[in-house]
Amino acid sequence: MSASSLHFYRGKNVLIAGANGFIGPHLAQALARHGARVFLGMRAKRAACHPAPAMGEVVHCDVEDQSQLAQCFAQAKPEVVFNLAAAPRENSLPGSAQQWAVTATGAINLAYQCVRSQTALFMQMGSSEEYGNGEIPFLETQADKPISPYSVAKVSATRSLLISHDLFGLPVIIVRPTVVYGPGQTGEMLLPHMIRHYCAGERPALTPCAQQRDFVYIDDLISALLALGGRPELAGNIFNISQGESIELKKVAAMTANLCHYAGDLGIGERQYRLNEVMNHCADHGKISAMIGWQPTVDLEVGVTRMIDWWRQRDERSTCP
Repeated sequence: MSASSLHFYRGKNVLIAGANGFIGPHLAQALARHGARVFLGMRAKRAACHPAPAMGEVVHCDVEDQSQLAQCFAQAKPEVVFNLAAAPRENSLPGSAQQWAVTATGAINLAYQCVRSQTALFMQMGSSEEYGNGEIPFLETQADKPISPYSVAKVSATRSLLISHDLFGLPVIIVRPTVVYGPGQTGEMLLPHMIRHYCAGERPALTPCAQQRDFVYIDDLISALLALGGRPELAGNIFNISQGESIELKKVAAMTANLCHYAGDLGIGERQYRLNEVMNHCADHGKISAMIGWQPTVDLEVGVTRMIDWWRQRDERSTCP
């Protein structure tokens, strides 16, 4: 990141909506290091389980509630907003409704507050899943092809925000990362699922693993977010954030098992593919590289090794989900 980008955040108020997930703490720590005053936007019930860390101040920020958002903006007075808020991926009718309420409408609610308060820049976390089974490698100029309630909601947010940029002057940049991974990631995403089982000497339940995926390490994503967040003149753009290379999941499973010192059955083929599974997934990051000079720096084996080290050293006493 350039020195001008580093200087940009010094003394600025920055709000992270949906700060309690995997990406939020990494982003908050980086912003705090660069001198920003960070506000960690969370729902009240999540904030109770995630007390304010040294890198930021917790504020109640339910993206479904416009009155609460207005209070949040009045308190934080953000100059830059990063929207990480999204409902969990779930292919069900109730899940579809939640995606629409949180992932799509929540982004629009935040955009309204950004325009109303004249926020300098709104950074929207999109997803490479918006491209669906589109032509490889994904380019920012190609048509979206959502294949799940999650990607439909992300596409709806993207289109609404870009229209708001054209009509109402919303200063928005949309980033579309590929599969983000790294230390601190838990739950049922692929790599945490593998690591949790392989490190315990257990066989995970994996699909046939013929899919190809483009993984981007958390530190590389954060460096891209910070660099773009310091460039309000780039509002109105979509940027892919990716490694730019895809790898078959069978190879990922074998590599991860080896790094975990697991020699048993890899668990490949224990479960079926998801409905509408994307089999080939790779995004071109040429646009962001050309416009601001960003490049990924951490390859998959190094990133997975760091993730395994974190997993083995993590504090298991936490009662937070």
